[in-house]
Amino acid sequence: MRNQAHKLSERPNPWVVLTVLGLVVSCLLSAPSSALATQLKSDVVAGKTAAERRTALAKLPDVSVKSGVVVTEDGTVLWASRPYDPRPMASITKIMTALVALENSDLDEMVEVKSDRTAPGESNIGLSVGDKLPMRAMLEGLLVKSGNDAAIAIAEHVGGSTDKFVGMMNRKAKQLGLDNTSFKNPHGMDAEGHHTSARDLQKLTRIAMRNAEFRRIVRMKTTKIDGRSYSSTNVLLGSYPGTIGIKTGFTDGAGYSIVAAAKRDGRTYYAVALGNPNGRTRFDDARALLDWAYQHETEQSLMQGGTYLGTVPVRDYVDTSVGAVAAREETATVFDLRGDIDTKVELAEGVKAPVRRGSKIGQAVFTQDGEEVGRVDVVASRDVAAPTFLERVGISMTRAWRTVFGPRTKPQSTVVALDR
Repeated sequence: MRNQAHKLSERPNPWVVLTVLGLVVSCLLSAPSSALATQLKSDVVAGKTAAERRTALAKLPDVSVKSGVVVTEDGTVLWASRPYDPRPMASITKIMTALVALENSDLDEMVEVKSDRTAPGESNIGLSVGDKLPMRAMLEGLLVKSGNDAAIAIAEHVGGSTDKFVGMMNRKAKQLGLDNTSFKNPHGMDAEGHHTSARDLQKLTRIAMRNAEFRRIVRMKTTKIDGRSYSSTNVLLGSYPGTIGIKTGFTDGAGYSIVAAAKRDGRTYYAVALGNPNGRTRFDDARALLDWAYQHETEQSLMQGGTYLGTVPVRDYVDTSVGAVAAREETATVFDLRGDIDTKVELAEGVKAPVRRGSKIGQAVFTQDGEEVGRVDVVASRDVAAPTFLERVGISMTRAWRTVFGPRTKPQSTVVALDR
C-alpha cells in the first residue's frame, strides 16, 4: 500500500497542468499579437500608420530592415518604417561624395592620389600614392566597386583636404534639407556622429539621380579602371527587372543596407533598406519593397468616355433636357491602399439653346483620401436646336398656364448614381 500511495503522489495535479498550458498558449498568442500591433503602429502607408488605415498585416511589405522607405519618383512616400531614425549609412555615404564631386569638378580633370589612409579589408580599387586617374574613372571606382581609396582621393582633390571636403558634404546636406544627416568622412566607415535617415537618403538619391553622369555610373554592372576590372556591389543590376541603380553599404555599425531604384511601365520607385542582418536579405528586402510598390500603385480607369452621368435642363424649353456624358476616358495612377475613389459629378443648373453635342456642361472630379486624383469634362450628349418662332409662342403659353395653374417647380439637373 505504501508503494501505491507513493505512485499516486507522483501524478501531476490536473489543475496545475491546465494552468501551465494556459500560460504557454497565452505567451505564444501574445508574442505575434504584440509584434503585429507594433508593426501596424510603426509602418506608415501613404502618410498614415497602417493601424489608422486599417491595413492588414498581410498587405504590408514583408521585410526585416531596421529602417526603410519606398517612394515614387516625385518623392511621395508609399511605405515607411522609422524613416527619421538616425542610422549609420556605411558606403551609401558615397552618393553624397559623388554628388559634391560632380558639382565641383570636371570629369576629365586628373585626380592624383596624395595619401593612403585605407585599412586592410576595406573595399578599394588598389590605388597607390602618386597614381593619377581622370575624375570619371575615380567616380566609377567610388560608385561601382565602392572604393574607399577613391573616396579619399576625390575628397583631397576637390576639397584640398578630407576635412574640408566633408565640410562641403555637410553644407550640401543642409542646403538639401537633410535634417537627420551628418557626415564625418567621405567613405562611410563607422564614426561617431556619422549618420543619416531613410527619409534623407531617398531625397538625396532622387536628387543625385537627376545628374546624367551619376545615373550612368550607378547602373554599370562592371567597370575597367587602369586595366583592372571591377564588378558592382549591387547584385540587383541585371537580376531585378528595370533596375537603374544605385548603391549598397556595409559596416558593423550600419549592418547591410541598400538604396535601390527601378523603372518599368513608365513608373520609377526608390527603396531604402537600412540595417539588414545579412547581405543576401538586403537585396531580398529591396526586391520586396519595389514589388510591393508596383503591386499597389497601378494605372486605373476612373471613368469610361461616354459614361452617362445625368441630365441638364435646356432653359429655352419647358420640359427639354440634354444628356450629360463623360467627354473622354479618365485614367490615373492610383495607390490602392489609400482607399476607395470617390466621384463627384458637378452639372450646370441649365443651358441655353442652341446646344452643341460635345459642349461642356459640367465636370466629374475624382478624389482619394481627400486628394484629387483626376477630373474629366462632362459634355452634352446631343444637339438641341434653338426653338422656332411658333415653338417659342407655345412655350410662352405653357409657362403662363403653369404660372397660374402649376406645377411651378423649376426644372433641375439630375445626376445618376454611379457604381464603382
